[in-house]
Amino acid sequence: MFIRMNRKRPAKRVAGCGRSFLKNNDGQVAIEMALVSVPFLTMMFGIINTGMFFYAVNCIDRGLEDASRFIRTGEAQKGTYPGGSAQMTAGQFKNLVCAKATGYIDCSKLQIRIFSAANWAGVNPYTCATSGNLTTGAIASNDTTAISTTAGTQSSVVLITACYQWTMGKYLPFAHFDSRFSDGSSLIQSSTALKIEPYI
Repeated sequence: MFIRMNRKRPAKRVAGCGRSFLKNNDGQVAIEMALVSVPFLTMMFGIINTGMFFYAVNCIDRGLEDASRFIRTGEAQKGTYPGGSAQMTAGQFKNLVCAKATGYIDCSKLQIRIFSAANWAGVNPYTCATSGNLTTGAIASNDTTAISTTAGTQSSVVLITACYQWTMGKYLPFAHFDSRFSDGSSLIQSSTALKIEPYI
């Protein structure tokens, strides 16, 4: 008895394997995820980075406004601010801004400048960054100068500026915000202008 074996030609076997491979959907999700993950993660990190930037802006704005209120009302000059027994110093004011701005703000990267004048025409804006670094000469945390010497007294016009070097942005170069520093850090600047109220 003769049995004829049905042997496929090699070319047909290869073609059959190719069609089988094209119809196989195993691993399709993994491949799609690999293609989508890079732009997805980039977008997510960008959103997180943006949120942290504006949170830092809000913290500094709030800290500066809350602390400046004591100068505007004369409490800092009289020493009647909460916990105070004598006139506030310039260093104490900077530390107060840091405390009001919450622990998210690194005080070593925060500068405070106070400029006073007799009228609004005498107020000049301040430049925070020079040659890729924070401008020197800001108020130090241990500055013992009386706040009335720096900010003035009744009816003085005062411009208070906070400059902050936000370092988080340099780790995400695709989402830089106003990179004015040589290391890629971003600048956050907040200012408040006020006229000191009459106080007794």
